[in-house]
Amino acid sequence: MEQPTRDPEVDVGGERARLDRPASLSSLLSDLMRQTADLVHNETALARTEISQKISQVESGGVQLLVAAVLGIAGAGALVASAILGLSLWLAPWLSALIVGAVIAVVALIFLAVGRSKLRADNLPPQATTDNIRKDAGMLRGHAQ
Repeated sequence: MEQPTRDPEVDVGGERARLDRPASLSSLLSDLMRQTADLVHNETALARTEISQKISQVESGGVQLLVAAVLGIAGAGALVASAILGLSLWLAPWLSALIVGAVIAVVALIFLAVGRSKLRADNLPPQATTDNIRKDAGMLRGHAQ
């Protein structure tokens, strides 16, 4: 029975490498540097592609939101007009318009107050992240001493 012959070369990362002699340290470091550069280059290209796709997605979504806002404003105007006309069946038209306008103004002021409170400067920083960073920094200082 004949022993199978061993191929002295093997495919490593798309390149042929010899098995019968050990690689030198300089060639290993050279390979490491080349592979690291390739990895960084490939990851950068992937990131660029993904960012480009996300930008296109955001642009498309922004256009759709703009169209929805314009149509929503037109629809809201029609609803306001119909509310005024409906109230004018029982009240004077000027009084109907005044009542509908006042109700809309009150609702707008409520939204304004809630929105301003959510945008206060003390509500904006990421509190949990800030607390974790402070805790980690304190722990590192404790280990350094």
